Amino acid sequence: MDYGVRLRYFRSQVGISANALAKKIGLDPTTIYKIEANDSKPSLGSLERICNALGITLAEFFAVD
Repeated sequence: MDYGVRLRYFRSQVGISANALAKKIGLDPTTIYKIEANDSKPSLGSLERICNALGITLAEFFAVD
C-alpha cells in the first residue's frame, strides 16, 4: 500500500493543501509531507482523522481500484 499516493489522490479530490489538512486535524504539516513521501506511515488514529477530514472512510482509503 502506497500511503503517500493514496493520500495525495484523496487530498487532490477534495482540493485541500497538505498544510490546511494538517491544521484541520491537528497534525504538524511535516507529518503529512512525510506520509506523502512514504518516509512515514500514519498511526491508525491519525489515518482516521485524515480520512474524516477528507470525507472518506478507512475502507475507501484502502480500497483497491
